[in-house]
Amino acid sequence: MRPEELQLKEGEQLMGSAKISRASIAALWLSVPCFAAVGLGGFLPGTVRMLRLASFAGEALPAVLGGVIAVAVIVLALAWAAVAAVLTKRNICYSLVFTNLRVVATSHKTQFEARIPDLKNVFVEVSLPGRIFRYGALTVQAETGAITVKNVCDPASLQKQLFDLMENS
Repeated sequence: MRPEELQLKEGEQLMGSAKISRASIAALWLSVPCFAAVGLGGFLPGTVRMLRLASFAGEALPAVLGGVIAVAVIVLALAWAAVAAVLTKRNICYSLVFTNLRVVATSHKTQFEARIPDLKNVFVEVSLPGRIFRYGALTVQAETGAITVKNVCDPASLQKQLFDLMENS
């Protein structure tokens, strides 16, 4: 839910909203090729040796092995793109909007709404890449339940804003 989609009640003012970090999505897309490069670094010397040995067996075998390796690399690249696309869709479907009276959040298909006086606590979890790129997960806990909004830009600032609202209510 975007802030402009929230139906404000009488006397209610929009105080803030969470933005999903683009750095978290970029880290997701870059992590797989980095791991693949490390894996290929160990795999390539063996492949080169295998192709050299195959060249002694005949001229057709290296071409066949080269073709199989090329197809395998293409299949792995397509699989990586499919997995990264699915994970991107899962990681951008979060939202958090808060006003002076309530908090409204969505996570995948879960919708959460709680009044500010009903909030119990707000937790922040930040991973190592999150510390570098300033994103993390924000968990809002209320009397009616809790919800975690992941990949939020500057979650500590949002936590402080929510704590200030909780103090003043």
